[in-house]
Amino acid sequence: MLSKMKSYIGGFFGLLLIGLLVVAFAAWGVSDVFNGFNRGTIASVGDRDIPTNEFRYRYARELDFLSRQLNEPLTLEQGRSLGLDRQVLADMMSMATFDQLGDDIGLAVSDDIIANKIVSDPAFAGPNGRFDRPTFQRLLQSNGLTEKIFVRDRRLFETRRQLLDALGDAVQSPSSLNELVFNHLLETRVAEYVVLQIDSIGEINEPSEEELLRFYDQAPNLFTEPERRSATLIILDPKKLSQTITVSDEEMREEYENLIDSFLQAETREVDQLVLADDEEVAKANAMLAEGKGFDEIATDFGLSPEDTDLGTVTRNDFIAPELADIAFNLAEGSNSGVQDGPLGQAILRVRKITPQTQQGFDSVKNQIQDTLSLDKATEEVILISEKIEDERAQGTTLEGIARSYNLELVQLDQIDVNGQSKGGDKPEVMNRFTDLQSALFENELGQDLAPTETPEGSIYWMRMDGIKPSRISAFEDVREKARAQWQAQERRALLVGLAEHFVDKGNQGKSLTALADELGKSPLTSPPLLRSTSNETFSREAVSNLFEIEEGALTYGKVGFGESLVVMRLENITIPAKESSAEFAQIIAQENERLNENLLNQLLIALQDDYGVRIDQQVLTANTGEQQ
Repeated sequence: MLSKMKSYIGGFFGLLLIGLLVVAFAAWGVSDVFNGFNRGTIASVGDRDIPTNEFRYRYARELDFLSRQLNEPLTLEQGRSLGLDRQVLADMMSMATFDQLGDDIGLAVSDDIIANKIVSDPAFAGPNGRFDRPTFQRLLQSNGLTEKIFVRDRRLFETRRQLLDALGDAVQSPSSLNELVFNHLLETRVAEYVVLQIDSIGEINEPSEEELLRFYDQAPNLFTEPERRSATLIILDPKKLSQTITVSDEEMREEYENLIDSFLQAETREVDQLVLADDEEVAKANAMLAEGKGFDEIATDFGLSPEDTDLGTVTRNDFIAPELADIAFNLAEGSNSGVQDGPLGQAILRVRKITPQTQQGFDSVKNQIQDTLSLDKATEEVILISEKIEDERAQGTTLEGIARSYNLELVQLDQIDVNGQSKGGDKPEVMNRFTDLQSALFENELGQDLAPTETPEGSIYWMRMDGIKPSRISAFEDVREKARAQWQAQERRALLVGLAEHFVDKGNQGKSLTALADELGKSPLTSPPLLRSTSNETFSREAVSNLFEIEEGALTYGKVGFGESLVVMRLENITIPAKESSAEFAQIIAQENERLNENLLNQLLIALQDDYGVRIDQQVLTANTGEQQ
């Protein structure tokens, strides 16, 4: 929790984009920048109110972040069903609790500290890497803030961070606990081992009729046929339809003229910019220019490298101010502008290289225009055809008849299970093409009049349910061979476990693993050092766990990491890691200290909220997370 709360208060530093600045202000609790949300209070902790508008902003921000993580847009209601609203509100109440605690103990941050924090913040640096007041004021203005409001909330931010930093280092984890955790995590064990393959069991006798019937009755899930459904689809695809549509040369040329600007490759220039911080630098630069000094000489004298002044390859639209673009795009190649006024102060611009504007000719984009126009026409045609299809369906025309009349794709889905697979185990291409088709297939019943479905890519399909075959347990005679094979596989696994237990019993009685393995014509191997966390193809988590439960010289067994084989192991030695000068030990101490302090911080938070009193307006919370009363 502590690390999460610190991340909430530390989000501003290093942000250079205006759009991201608003997010940082939200992390400091600035409610003044949020406009257009409901007024009022959604919750309170002691004397600290949590504004509804700030909650809505935070909730929308977290919802947007989660949507991007899932690559799927989430609604307010979906966020609420995932508990996101409660999570956001809990985080804000935690911040309010510690703000209240800071007030109670008189914690404060001096004016000098706040000033130094602002001046050293890279978000307010100009092109020369130093604090730039025009940049600072422009960012505040862009976010609807006055300097007074910003300084007030920056002070709150720093106070909160000071408090959390102090609480985060309050308690140290006991050394005895650290040693126990260290030994548990980094102790290694080496085993002598032999792998028992399932095929080492040999042939299994045929089951009796009684054994086979009993096995069939005891494991019905092995012989249950899943529900399967059959359906017929016709698909109206605008891309396929576009291949039948003719676009005249005249239409293409007209479209080319309409979109002429989109086929222009704008002029670009490689530009340098030297920003002058004050009048002294302006005077110095003017003097050097008067002496005939070039841009590179002036930049070097100001302690700037080519990388510091390089704006890269830019178009007119890349400049933050039109006046700078006008200056740069009126310069000849290789010339500089002299000292000019700009939105960030005075600066000198230099153009290194000019790449003139170019335009793609009609012939080079003809095919692209043809594809676009034919698809546009096809999309319009899809609407007309779909209306005609609906009329024909209303008159009783079958999907097969409609497919013939309009030359549509006809797809037969035969006995598809809930996973979208046919009886042969393959998945029809159309199931991958239309992701909602599988749910539609299993949400509808025979005899329903199914509405057409439009897909995100613009296709429309009509589906008719042809048959539903319910889930059922297959008759014994139909699965006799499958039951026999499954019974033999079960017996073979049981015998393999018996063999492994025999090895372990004999080994623990004093017989060497070498002698035991020799019975199967095998020789033991030696494992690399194994940690408790080891898991690979040879040693499963189960096998490693068993190995860490026995004494040196003892035997145990477990499953291999992949497959049906078993691995029998004799513990050869145990290595306890050395703690002296161990980077891992230092890391574990840090982790345990953080875990302990987070637990204590949680307890403090609960106690403080119990003492201050917590109020949540459930009606406001519900109204602001998507569900209207």
